[in-house]
Amino acid sequence: MTIAKNYCSAGFIAICATVLLSGCATKPATLGQDVVPLAAALPQLPDFVGQRISVSGIPRQNQGRCKGLQPLSKQDWMLTDEDDACLWINGHSDETRLTDFRPTTRKDVITVTGELIQTDRGILVLKLPAPKLQATTREK
Repeated sequence: MTIAKNYCSAGFIAICATVLLSGCATKPATLGQDVVPLAAALPQLPDFVGQRISVSGIPRQNQGRCKGLQPLSKQDWMLTDEDDACLWINGHSDETRLTDFRPTTRKDVITVTGELIQTDRGILVLKLPAPKLQATTREK
């Protein structure tokens, strides 16, 4: 009887733990609401044209596998990942304006937020808002 009682208690605890942990499981990131890794965001991008999104990836000048040449300006750059995912980025934010885009073996992941647009040629580009430059004052 003691063995059955201990077994039932252990089984009950296991069921309770499973229910509690499933309730605590993290929900998948949602493009348009959360920061989404680039590879996970790519299949959803066409549905988010004209919307503000946040994606994370590895910045590269133009060493990624994005389609075509720089779509909006010669300053456009690529956000990539280790599995050949690629998205053109236009502009710089406060967080990216000092980023080193030279080709390296570094794999520092950054997050960018901007409006997703589609060019006349069908290329998706994340357009970043202009950095907010802070005015400096001189004391006399």
